[in-house]
Amino acid sequence: MSDRTGAACLMILSTFLFSVSVKGQLHPHDSLRAKNIRKYPDHFFVWSLLKQRTASFSIQSLVSPAEAVTFTPNDTYQIGMGVYIFEVGAELSFNAPIDERSKERYGVSESRDLLANLQGNRWALDFFSQRYNGFYASEAGRTIPAGAPYPQRKDIEINNTGVNGIFAVDRDKFSLRSAYNFSEHQLRSGGSFIVTGTFNRFTINADSAVLAQRFRTTFGNDIDFNRMRYTTISIAPGYTYSFIFHNFFLNASVSVGPAHHWVYYQAVERDPRNTIAVNSFSDTRLALGYNSDRFYAGMSYVGQSRFVKFEQAQLTTTNSLFRFIIGYRFKEWGILTKRAWDFIPSDLAQALHMKR
Repeated sequence: MSDRTGAACLMILSTFLFSVSVKGQLHPHDSLRAKNIRKYPDHFFVWSLLKQRTASFSIQSLVSPAEAVTFTPNDTYQIGMGVYIFEVGAELSFNAPIDERSKERYGVSESRDLLANLQGNRWALDFFSQRYNGFYASEAGRTIPAGAPYPQRKDIEINNTGVNGIFAVDRDKFSLRSAYNFSEHQLRSGGSFIVTGTFNRFTINADSAVLAQRFRTTFGNDIDFNRMRYTTISIAPGYTYSFIFHNFFLNASVSVGPAHHWVYYQAVERDPRNTIAVNSFSDTRLALGYNSDRFYAGMSYVGQSRFVKFEQAQLTTTNSLFRFIIGYRFKEWGILTKRAWDFIPSDLAQALHMKR
């Protein structure tokens, strides 16, 4: 099974489990919410998409903050299709080809990126597993001549696994689903205080020191690591707001908070070190688009950054997702009016309290 097929199966399974968990639950404020949020229980959705999901990291000197090196994979965009049917959503996408000119300038990167998303009326969870091989390096203040290749590190590999979550306090006036997956339609401008969080494990492995010896002058003598890993847990408060003008919308969401890191790093010729750090975590989300009863389109950006200080440097890791989608809602008919739990044997459904 390919990584993309596995991701699609994981998304279908996780969304199905979410559908099962919320079946039959009613909220006393549903009538108030209906005035501000429109749902589409009798429609199925189809959409096309263009997206780019990536993970990068940078190292900044704490002695000379203007000195920083960023490592970025030569990512390509993905194109594909998605469907929301039986109240289960799934996407399938494929990499667009990278031209030879781009390979010469930025190198070749290999990636595996699995993502499953669960969403409720006021919360969302992203389960992710990323692996990237091959990066190109860019230094702050240093310009690469047009057409010239960037310094490339084929030996660097990163792995990023964990879960990100967001919880919106006010479910009656604000809809997470409306701005980011269009399964709902927010009718009036409104916002909510939010709480975001993350739990993840990030590793960097390289055949030689990630930063060359010449960087020791500004980054310190202890910067020559070739292996690093950290585990992070963080909870960050913030605010989100959607401005609605007819069927057009603009959403912005920002949250920042403390993060606790357990850090391990291995220098090339020294014993490994362990340390504990308390730094910060940020979650930024932006969305812009058009959402009507049938047709919808929009673009969105979601990015999380983690900041880890060690020795005389700060490591910043960022994972982000950009999506542009165009979709249409169709009225359900026949078998399409069923839900995922309708295909479960009645005895099992009754045991799980899913019987309609």
